[in-house]
Amino acid sequence: MSKRIVAAILSLVLLTGFFCIPTAAQDDTLEIHPELEKVYSLLDNSTMKAFANALYEGMRLHQTTISMSDYHLRFNNADEISEALQLLCDYLYFYVPELFSVDFFSTYRMRYRTVSGKVEVTSVYNITYTCSQAQAELYLAQYKKELRKIVNYVSGKGLTDTQKIIAVHDYFVAHYEYDLDYLIYDAVTFFREKKGVCSAYTNAFFAVMQRLGIVSYVVTDNIHAHAWNIVKIGSNYYHVDCTNDDPSPDGYGMVPSRHELLLTTDSRIMEHHIDYFGEVEYPDPADPEGENMLLWTGDEPCWQVAGLDNVVCNSNTFENAPWHESDYPIAICNGVGYMLVDTGDDSSITTASYRKAEINRLNSGWMSASLVTTVSSPAWRAPSNNSIWDNFYSGFFAVGNRLYLNCSNQLWSYSVTDHTVQTIPRSHSDQMYGCLYAGKGVIQYCTKSRDGINDENGLEYEYSMPEIGDANGDEQVTASDLVGLRVYLLVGTVGNTHPDFFDVTGDYSIDITDLIHMKKCVAGDIDSF
Repeated sequence: MSKRIVAAILSLVLLTGFFCIPTAAQDDTLEIHPELEKVYSLLDNSTMKAFANALYEGMRLHQTTISMSDYHLRFNNADEISEALQLLCDYLYFYVPELFSVDFFSTYRMRYRTVSGKVEVTSVYNITYTCSQAQAELYLAQYKKELRKIVNYVSGKGLTDTQKIIAVHDYFVAHYEYDLDYLIYDAVTFFREKKGVCSAYTNAFFAVMQRLGIVSYVVTDNIHAHAWNIVKIGSNYYHVDCTNDDPSPDGYGMVPSRHELLLTTDSRIMEHHIDYFGEVEYPDPADPEGENMLLWTGDEPCWQVAGLDNVVCNSNTFENAPWHESDYPIAICNGVGYMLVDTGDDSSITTASYRKAEINRLNSGWMSASLVTTVSSPAWRAPSNNSIWDNFYSGFFAVGNRLYLNCSNQLWSYSVTDHTVQTIPRSHSDQMYGCLYAGKGVIQYCTKSRDGINDENGLEYEYSMPEIGDANGDEQVTASDLVGLRVYLLVGTVGNTHPDFFDVTGDYSIDITDLIHMKKCVAGDIDSF
């Protein structure tokens, strides 16, 4: 089943309202995306900017009617209003995820008057919302927390913008899943429910790029009813499609697409669409009656960049990057990228069937790789007929100085500093089909109880790492560990304790909130992290 955005949202013409992107510092301050040429030229006057700010502020406060009489926004005729507001409405939907609670499917209306031969907007009314203002504020707080967590995950590690884009892409694919019920379309609900359709992935990815200061755009494809992103690195543009790189049903902690649609070209996107959708008939945009049909055959772009024309992605810089050989997220350990590669049957073991994988260090801006170590696992078997699955079903991530993955029968980790291996046997008889790091020292892994990796009836298990909060290595959190965290916050280091183990709140940042949380734990106010 194809992954789709609701095409109807793109055909709304009478929706009124335009809102610029809120800055991270103040919710009531607006800032236009600097490279959205159409919208920027439309807003290149103080009256239109004030109009946009008033609309944003009104919708942020869940007002059903917003007065515009003070702004004297005038157009030559009603058609000019419709054209301008449709463009601004597209910007609202695609580039302002914080306004998720506005009901885009309702019919907004305008009141206007004629002044000196011009049409002047006096109010926007009949605005409806999908939840109350109180609920929206709660959901937005959760959204901002998750957004900050992802930004923290890729910050402070010495990563380039390119590496941050790769890491965020992999975080999305590993931690979120496609909404097969087709109910979640916005970034706020996507972060809360950990799933969504393509528009949710797209808007959420844009929000993270915005916070990271990386130029990105929303791409819409009306022919295939799909959406994804384009990012700008240097002077070049690249496609990033997190949705189609995420398997359906979800692969637990994996990237089974081998990063196919990450930092790729126009031609690769068209090739993928032909392979995935085939040739598609669609209504001729020039036919107002919608009776004439055209055929898309994959020989020309089928998408538009919301608010921007003439974007070409023709750089092959990353087409031969080594991470295209990996079915797993890139793990970042001490600022260095590592990738896991499934190398097939382990022919060195003859007593039973085993799968083998390699851990490689990424070098030269993650454009080359060198072998670090190998790992063998008993092959994954189908329960009903005992046949062997042809894959290494594992997650891949880093905590502290160690790289973690799962074999079919145990969690496995490797130290990048002393090269030691540690294993954690499973506490059940089911095979492990993936793992991920959930924060706060918790490793989640899943099993499948019936045939097939796509079976949704698998069970989730958790393993809690004893190192979290344990600065002195005595496998318990005490007042001495609290002192250790205070010292770390002051000087940035405490002996050999890795900073990851001070992140007791699980937000990939070590700050006063971790100190408060650890203090409560030591005092017995909470049982654990």
